[in-house]
Amino acid sequence: MTEPTTPDDEAMERAQKRVKAVKDFWSFLGIYLLVNAIVITVNLLTSSDALWFYWVSLGMGIPLVITAVNALMASWGRASTWEERKLRQYYEQERRRSSP
Repeated sequence: MTEPTTPDDEAMERAQKRVKAVKDFWSFLGIYLLVNAIVITVNLLTSSDALWFYWVSLGMGIPLVITAVNALMASWGRASTWEERKLRQYYEQERRRSSP
């Protein structure tokens, strides 16, 4: 069984999750831009009359938007608010049950 964490530990954990979400977004954006630059170049050099690079851009763009929304929600602190409330609620219920 794990020990209950202090408010400082919880705050640090939330901050780490936020930083990770923002870092993931920037990493994904860099990969997205690099891959799209390569794909556009290959498409234009090999078959400029049939443009298909936008399918790759769209295919990678959808997860990029999801990652951006996740990072934005994490930076606003709302990504896990419901989860944290439920965790506290259940924790308090368990404490009341186990106390004499």
